[in-house]
Amino acid sequence: MKEEAESLVGSQHTAGEQQPEVGRSRWRRLVFALIFAVVGLLLAVLVTGAIVQERSQRFLDNGKSIVKGLEQFSRAVQSKD
Repeated sequence: MKEEAESLVGSQHTAGEQQPEVGRSRWRRLVFALIFAVVGLLLAVLVTGAIVQERSQRFLDNGKSIVKGLEQFSRAVQSKD
Protein backbone atom coordinates (compact mmCIF):
# COMPACT_ATOMS: atom_id res chain seq x y z
CA MET A 1 0.00 0.00 0.00
CA LYS A 2 2.90 2.31 0.79
CA GLU A 3 4.37 1.55 -2.64
CA GLU A 4 1.09 2.46 -4.32
CA ALA A 5 1.02 5.79 -2.48
CA GLU A 6 4.65 6.49 -3.44
CA SER A 7 3.99 5.62 -7.07
CA LEU A 8 1.03 7.99 -7.10
CA VAL A 9 2.95 10.75 -5.40
CA GLY A 10 6.02 10.10 -7.53
CA SER A 11 4.07 10.65 -10.74
CA GLN A 12 3.01 14.12 -9.63
CA HIS A 13 5.31 17.09 -10.03
CA THR A 14 6.54 19.05 -7.08
CA ALA A 15 5.91 22.77 -6.75
CA GLY A 16 9.22 23.82 -8.34
CA GLU A 17 9.04 21.62 -11.42
CA GLN A 18 7.29 22.44 -14.68
CA GLN A 19 5.96 20.03 -17.18
CA PRO A 20 7.94 20.55 -20.38
CA GLU A 21 5.03 19.87 -22.73
CA VAL A 22 2.76 22.34 -20.98
CA GLY A 23 5.47 25.03 -21.12
CA ARG A 24 6.06 24.51 -24.84
CA SER A 25 2.36 24.48 -25.54
CA ARG A 26 1.88 27.69 -23.61
CA TRP A 27 4.73 29.37 -25.53
CA ARG A 28 3.33 28.17 -28.85
CA ARG A 29 -0.06 29.60 -28.00
CA LEU A 30 1.51 32.87 -26.91
CA VAL A 31 3.60 33.14 -30.08
CA PHE A 32 0.58 32.27 -32.22
CA ALA A 33 -1.55 34.85 -30.41
CA LEU A 34 1.12 37.52 -30.88
CA ILE A 35 1.54 36.73 -34.57
CA PHE A 36 -2.24 36.70 -35.02
CA ALA A 37 -2.51 40.07 -33.23
CA VAL A 38 0.24 41.64 -35.35
CA VAL A 39 -1.29 40.34 -38.59
CA GLY A 40 -4.72 41.55 -37.50
CA LEU A 41 -3.36 44.96 -36.62
CA LEU A 42 -1.53 45.19 -39.95
CA LEU A 43 -4.68 44.22 -41.82
CA ALA A 44 -6.70 46.83 -39.90
CA VAL A 45 -4.13 49.52 -40.75
CA LEU A 46 -4.18 48.58 -44.44
CA VAL A 47 -7.97 48.59 -44.63
CA THR A 48 -8.17 51.90 -42.77
CA GLY A 49 -5.53 53.37 -45.09
CA ALA A 50 -7.48 52.26 -48.16
CA ILE A 51 -10.68 53.82 -46.79
CA VAL A 52 -8.91 57.09 -45.98
CA GLN A 53 -7.29 57.13 -49.44
CA GLU A 54 -10.65 56.61 -51.18
CA ARG A 55 -12.40 59.30 -49.13
CA SER A 56 -9.57 61.80 -49.61
CA GLN A 57 -9.59 61.19 -53.37
CA ARG A 58 -13.35 61.81 -53.43
CA PHE A 59 -12.83 65.01 -51.40
CA LEU A 60 -10.13 66.17 -53.82
CA ASP A 61 -12.33 65.45 -56.83
CA ASN A 62 -15.22 67.40 -55.25
CA GLY A 63 -12.89 70.33 -54.61
CA LYS A 64 -11.67 70.28 -58.22
CA SER A 65 -15.23 70.28 -59.54
CA ILE A 66 -16.12 73.23 -57.26
CA VAL A 67 -13.11 75.19 -58.51
CA LYS A 68 -14.07 74.42 -62.11
CA GLY A 69 -17.63 75.61 -61.47
CA LEU A 70 -16.42 78.80 -59.79
CA GLU A 71 -14.06 79.50 -62.71
CA GLN A 72 -16.96 79.20 -65.14
CA PHE A 73 -19.08 81.42 -62.90
CA SER A 74 -16.33 84.06 -62.67
CA ARG A 75 -15.89 84.07 -66.46
CA ALA A 76 -19.63 84.52 -66.89
CA VAL A 77 -19.67 87.42 -64.41
CA GLN A 78 -16.65 89.06 -66.06
CA SER A 79 -18.27 88.86 -69.49
CA LYS A 80 -21.57 90.08 -67.94
CA ASP A 81 -23.53 87.09 -69.20
